[in-house]
Amino acid sequence: MADPISLRLAQDTDDALDAYATANGLSRPEAVSTIVSEFLAGQPTTAESTRLRLEAEKMLTAKVLARAAELRGTAFEPEVTRQLFQWIADHHRAQYDRAIGPDATFRNRLNPLLAKRFAAALDATYIEVKNGNPVRKDLPPASGELIKSYTPLRPKS
Repeated sequence: MADPISLRLAQDTDDALDAYATANGLSRPEAVSTIVSEFLAGQPTTAESTRLRLEAEKMLTAKVLARAAELRGTAFEPEVTRQLFQWIADHHRAQYDRAIGPDATFRNRLNPLLAKRFAAALDATYIEVKNGNPVRKDLPPASGELIKSYTPLRPKS
């Protein structure tokens, strides 16, 4: 694992980071990671294999956000996140596989980021929260789905 990074941002940049994180349903570290990944995807100094993976992640994220825009304001089911990953498996599997990297190395990083950004773009909230954490539904281990669990959602309003 790489050494942790400490950042000192100008106040307006820090405010912009907070706004980005909030708008995308991300923590500050997740927001920084997303911003850096999206930036490095287009840099000639990034190794080609990494660049291709990051570009796939960026394009897949754009498709997830577009899917949320299609569903926003509709009466979606609580398992809309599970349905999202089924949609990814059915329509964008090759891109997903490239984004999670060899041996699914980045799956545990990417899946929660996609789910959080999807929920924020959908203007959804968790159905149930326990001890400050959203309650998740586990899927059977042999389900063959891209995710192991999901958080049931409902519209905010």
